[in-house]
Amino acid sequence: MKYLIMIAIFCTNIMLMSAQEFTVVQQVSGNCRDFYSGIIATSDGVFDIVTGEKLLDIGDIFDMIPDTNYVIGYDGVYDLTTGDNIINLDNVDPRSLSPDNAYFAVNGVGIYDVETWELIIVPERIYFRPLFSPDGKYILLGSDLYDLTTREIVLADVSPGNGISGQFSPRGTFLADPSRGIFNLITWEWVYEDEPFPDDPDVLWVAALGDGVFSPDETLLAMHNGVFSTHTWERIFETESGTDTNRFSADSHYLYIDDDAVYNVNTGQPLFSVWGYGLFTSDSEFFINIDYASRVIEAYDLKDGTLNSSARSDKSLNYRYRLNEDDTLLLIPDNAVFDLATGEKLYDVPRYSRFSQDGKWIVSDDGLVDATTGQVIWDANVIAISDDNAYLAVQEQDKCSIYTFDG
Repeated sequence: MKYLIMIAIFCTNIMLMSAQEFTVVQQVSGNCRDFYSGIIATSDGVFDIVTGEKLLDIGDIFDMIPDTNYVIGYDGVYDLTTGDNIINLDNVDPRSLSPDNAYFAVNGVGIYDVETWELIIVPERIYFRPLFSPDGKYILLGSDLYDLTTREIVLADVSPGNGISGQFSPRGTFLADPSRGIFNLITWEWVYEDEPFPDDPDVLWVAALGDGVFSPDETLLAMHNGVFSTHTWERIFETESGTDTNRFSADSHYLYIDDDAVYNVNTGQPLFSVWGYGLFTSDSEFFINIDYASRVIEAYDLKDGTLNSSARSDKSLNYRYRLNEDDTLLLIPDNAVFDLATGEKLYDVPRYSRFSQDGKWIVSDDGLVDATTGQVIWDANVIAISDDNAYLAVQEQDKCSIYTFDG
C-alpha cells in the first residue's frame, strides 16, 4: 500500500513540486502508542518495526532503558530478546533510572543493577520516593543516603520522616535536607544548618528547602522569601511574592517566579511582571509568558525586558504548551501554533498535537503537519513519529500501521 503526497513549495515566485511517498511496512494489532528504539508499542503489545514480530504480549509500556533490550512495563521489566519478565513491579510507582542507566530504583522494593538485575540495595527503613544524585554516585532513600558503588549508607537520618522533600542541586554538589540544612557532597560537610522554622523571616528556611530551586550553575538558591547565595547562604535579594514556583533560565542569569515577575539575578531587580504560565527559551534570550486569564501570549527580550511580540488567542490557554527545537514556534494543543518572533497565530491545532523530535513536524488528529507552514502533508490519523523521522504510526481502524517517512 502506498500513498503519494504532492507538496507545494514556494521559493521566490517559483513553485517547486516535490513528492513524499508513504509506504506501509507493517500492520500490527492494537492502538498505536509510541516508537522506541526499533520497536512500536501499542495497546496490544510491543512489536518489531521491521519484521512486525510481536516481542512482548503486554499492554502499554512505561519506558525503555536506553541502549538495552529492556522494556519497563507498568507491571514489570521485560527482556525483549527472551520475552521474560525480569522483575514484577505490580504497578509500583514511582520508579526511576540512574542518570547513567546503570541502576533501577523501585519504590518500596530497592535498587537493582541493570546489567545483572540483582537487587543490590534493600533499604533498612521504609522510605518515600527514590532520588538519584545527578552524577549517579548516590541515591537518597527516605532518610538515608547510599553510595551506589559501596552500596552502604554514607549519610544517615537525612530528612527523617520527610524524605519526599529532599533534593540534590543540578550538578550534585549539594543535598538539601528540609529537616537539618544543606550538605556539601564534595567537601563532605554540613555547610548550612538551622532550625526548620527559624524566628527570623529573612534567613533561609530549612523546612522549605524541598521547594527551593538551585540555579543551573549552583551559585543561587531561590526560596519562598528570596534568593540566597550558595557561597554565604545569605539572602542577596528579596522577591515580591512568596510563591514556591520558581525557575531559572539555563544560563542562571534570570529567575521566573509564578504570578510575580522575571528577575535579573545580577541586579535583583524585576524585568517585567508575569501572570500565568511561563518558560525560558533554551538559549536564555527570551521568556514566554502565557497569561491564561487574558488569553495573551507574550515574548519578552531578556536583555532589556522589552516586549518582543504579543498574541491574543480566541481559545482558552492550557499548560500543555511546547516549544519547537529552535524556540521559534509555540504549540498549544487544542488551540494553535504561534510565531514567537511576530506574535502571529499561524494555524489551529487539535487537542492531540505534538512536535516531532526535531520540531519540523507536528503529529495530530488532523494528520501530519509541516510545523513551519501549517500545511497538512498527510490527512491520516498519525499517532506518533519516530525520533529519526523514519517511521510514522497511523491508526487505521483496529490496526496500527507503520509507514516509512523521509522526514
